[in-house]
Amino acid sequence: MVVSVIIPAWVDSAFGVEVLARSLESIVTSSTFRDFELLVVDDCSPTGPEILRIASQVGARLIRLEKRSGPAAARNAAARIARGRILVFMDADTSPHPDTIERFVDRLAADAHIDAIVGSYDRYPTAEGLVSRFRNLHHSFVHHRSKSTASTFWTACGAVRKHVFDRLGGFDESITRPALEDVEFGLRLSASGGVIELDRNIQVTHHKRWTTVSMFQTDLFSRAIPWTLLLRRYPLPHDLNFRLEDRASCFLAALIPAAVCCTVLLHAYWTVPAILILIATLNVQLLAYIAGVIGWPRAILCFPLLLLYLSACVLGLAIGLWSVGRFRSTWVSLRS
Repeated sequence: MVVSVIIPAWVDSAFGVEVLARSLESIVTSSTFRDFELLVVDDCSPTGPEILRIASQVGARLIRLEKRSGPAAARNAAARIARGRILVFMDADTSPHPDTIERFVDRLAADAHIDAIVGSYDRYPTAEGLVSRFRNLHHSFVHHRSKSTASTFWTACGAVRKHVFDRLGGFDESITRPALEDVEFGLRLSASGGVIELDRNIQVTHHKRWTTVSMFQTDLFSRAIPWTLLLRRYPLPHDLNFRLEDRASCFLAALIPAAVCCTVLLHAYWTVPAILILIATLNVQLLAYIAGVIGWPRAILCFPLLLLYLSACVLGLAIGLWSVGRFRSTWVSLRS
């Protein structure tokens, strides 16, 4: 057995069941690479019988956890019994392209120095609505502009050699909710001298639906705050969504409340528009990427969502720094 495809699932809605069925069906029926086993881990979902039915229909092996333990523990449970030399991780709300698994295998076979590979979301997320389009395309954009040499891992579309995964002890199971457990694994792998490659041509389609509330909560509690806490152990990468223009955008977003005060108290009416124009300029490539899919009129309507995203990043940074008492040392890290 060459590949073990691992998908953790915590599903609590009919839509989630539908998406999981769609994802598993696409893996089994459309993949051009056939020498794989499919392992589905039910993280004690309330829809357990439905997940069992779906897994049985596609011939997947189902592992059901006795209590909800989080995606890190779910993936580790599957990895312990996996027979493949390569572990391919995907999410329950993604569908791979026909050549996704084959590209992972070919790239790892071609270069023995590569320990892991991550792919990207494609430009065709299926969820309708402006918020879903913005959030899914934003994530796709980040990977499509990032460096080919990565320092983090990504379990929505990622592969790692099983012996490397086992040597590092898998994902950190103390992270019991979806909160960058894959990023932490990648940073740990990189710190140990491992090589991670980003190949944006290895793609999956994202089906996740977003609301304004779910987007803000995820960016705050599952992204910004955990990232800040990771700074205790790892340096901040100058890649992904931490490039210079991203940091500058967050800094400008943090100035908006002060600019509003200047407008009210000092009648400096130019301050808020100036900041917004600067943020738009820094993110024009992102907006153009989104516009390429949904058109410029709708892409411009995404600008308030970009401000909300930046606000979550700033707030998460503040909360994370406060929680660990590292204001001064982390500021030095950010500047360096």
